[in-house]
Amino acid sequence: ATWRGTPLGPLRWSNRFWRLPLLELSYAVEYGPPAETVRFDVGLRPGGRIELAGVRGSIPVSRLHGLFAPRGWTGTVVLDVTRLAIVGGRPAAAQGTIQVRGLGAPYAGSGGLGDGLREEFRDSA
Repeated sequence: ATWRGTPLGPLRWSNRFWRLPLLELSYAVEYGPPAETVRFDVGLRPGGRIELAGVRGSIPVSRLHGLFAPRGWTGTVVLDVTRLAIVGGRPAAAQGTIQVRGLGAPYAGSGGLGDGLREEFRDSA
């Protein structure tokens, strides 16, 4: 799969047709090779609201080069997000944790930046 010309790697999904009577498109999604898989459910709601649920897994920062990270950064992004709502292309509500372990920048030499990057979301809106 690709997004805006950037290769994403393996992407698998299955449609949950039983949500159609509720006017929702619902999918189970897996991204990445087996050892680096992120799994989540995504629903497209009326009015353009996108709901992601159960976003769990880990992925190397290198897979995000050109998407969310500049080239040359290293580390692992660990996701444990219970819920993320997106409205108008922007996050509207989130619950869960995103952590970057072993973060290293190309200009940081061999020392790296460590495991200190962690964001916890508690919004229940």
